[in-house]
Amino acid sequence: MNNVTKIYQDIIADFNKPENINLTVLNRSILLKNNIRLVYIVAAKEKQRIIAILLPEHCKKEPLSSFPKWHGIDFKYSHISDYQNSNGENEYIFISQAQDYDSGIFEIIAGDITDQLAKLSTQKKMLRCLSDTLSKWRKFFAIHSDVIMPEQLQEGLYGELIVLKKLIFNFGDGAISYWSGADKETHDFYVNGSAIEVKTTATKSNEKIRISSEHQLNPNDVDNSLFLYVNSVRKSRSDGETLPNIIESIKNTLSEPHKSLFEEKLFQYGYVPACKERYTLGFHLRSHQAFKVEEKFPNIVPDKLDNGISEVTYSLDLNACIAFVIDWNEIIAVLKGVMPNEE
Repeated sequence: MNNVTKIYQDIIADFNKPENINLTVLNRSILLKNNIRLVYIVAAKEKQRIIAILLPEHCKKEPLSSFPKWHGIDFKYSHISDYQNSNGENEYIFISQAQDYDSGIFEIIAGDITDQLAKLSTQKKMLRCLSDTLSKWRKFFAIHSDVIMPEQLQEGLYGELIVLKKLIFNFGDGAISYWSGADKETHDFYVNGSAIEVKTTATKSNEKIRISSEHQLNPNDVDNSLFLYVNSVRKSRSDGETLPNIIESIKNTLSEPHKSLFEEKLFQYGYVPACKERYTLGFHLRSHQAFKVEEKFPNIVPDKLDNGISEVTYSLDLNACIAFVIDWNEIIAVLKGVMPNEE
């Protein structure tokens, strides 16, 4: 539970106190170290959540239409007499939970607004920071329907993070920039002209994997070499390594600005740190295997398709790919441009 969620829950609990029984709204206020004033408000009837941000002194009001918006939140300017600037001004921008919008999601957004504003050293860039934060969330919801990733997407992310850890071990923090899976590119990693496609399966029969396009295993789609890395995992609701576990283990090895880039890529992928307590699915890595995708590798590529056929998905039997198995150390040598006889 983040701090903002607790604040809202405490406000709601206060409605049950005898002295508050007839009140229509209750609020709590905090003053950040940079003197930015935030007020968290709950309406008694519908338990609607609101976060209000006090406009700094001499701040030029932005038109409400300039703030990024999506279905679920509303904006307005209003006054709160209880909390004022030193010159007596008390105008706030109100960001409100729209009717029927998930209160848990709104609390997460309000928490992120709080966290981002708290990072500012002064009030001067408050509106820009607020706009950037809202824009980030608008982009998120344009791609993702929920703040919790579906199980299949969790499985895919876990597999990519396994490979990312290995690349960080071999290349250092800079390997974060190799991860393109979060950017929805054709392949999951691009390293010095080569690419790695990661597949993760939790089926009991792990001999087959699903290929989602005719481009994924096309060796002509990269400048150098293309590799396929397959993880076989067992999923569990009672044990195993969760996404928050492996993400934290990676973050602990990173320095800035690579840690920030990693968090940004995770957000693009659909992982929201504030929801980590809700990620309870665990993974056990059963086995892994890597292949070099060459000309005779079993695949469907654009050159093999008739005109008018595209967006092909197919099942690949890994038993037919044994001749193309490659060791991870050999992959690293290729990615680093080391010839076989070099030290």
